Amino acid sequence: MKAYFQIHHIQVLFGIFIFLTTDVTLLFTNCILMIVILLTLQLFIVPTRKVGKSRWKMDIETQSKFAKLTNIITEILNISEILLIKLLQRKKKN
Repeated sequence: MKAYFQIHHIQVLFGIFIFLTTDVTLLFTNCILMIVILLTLQLFIVPTRKVGKSRWKMDIETQSKFAKLTNIITEILNISEILLIKLLQRKKKN
């Protein structure tokens, strides 16, 4: 798990590096184009963040429902085990 976070951080830093070098290159090449691109980028960032937050909430709800389902199944299986043990003990007594 630790390695995943390290790889994720490296990918984020690499993405930031690419973004900054592209901006600097555009600044020296064509300043107006850079401004247009940065404004257009905002049109993608804002909806993506909103969708990400809603997906995060949905994932949390799904995880909660799976936890409840797992708990119910575990309780049912434990009850079944207890009944099975009692049944086997009765058969041994007879």
